[in-house]
Amino acid sequence: MFFTFWGLNILKKNEGSIKSKGLFRKMLNFINRGGSRRLTISKFNMLGMGTWMMKGLMKDVKMPSIDEFITMAHKMGVKMIACTTSCGVMGIPEESFRSEVENLAGAAYFLREARDADITLFI
Repeated sequence: MFFTFWGLNILKKNEGSIKSKGLFRKMLNFINRGGSRRLTISKFNMLGMGTWMMKGLMKDVKMPSIDEFITMAHKMGVKMIACTTSCGVMGIPEESFRSEVENLAGAAYFLREARDADITLFI
């Protein structure tokens, strides 16, 4: 799985803030801290109520949380790669990501890895 730009949010750690350089990157990472517990549900967020309702619905049907899904995928051998180009543009350092992120790499590396994979996801 290759994560780029806003897709990187799901891979960010839930704790702490992101230390970036430059005013615009600091502003972006303050507003957009990411982490699976901070994700919103796009248009249906409704000031947080939509996200809260969706998490409740998932829990009600005993569906794993996003954190549990990420951990399960990693244990099943899914490789999660964060895009270095996106990280550079957005000022996201490597230590901002969860331990399940195997490495940071560019699109060319991902395409070489994906060539032999049964399934690839570009997020």
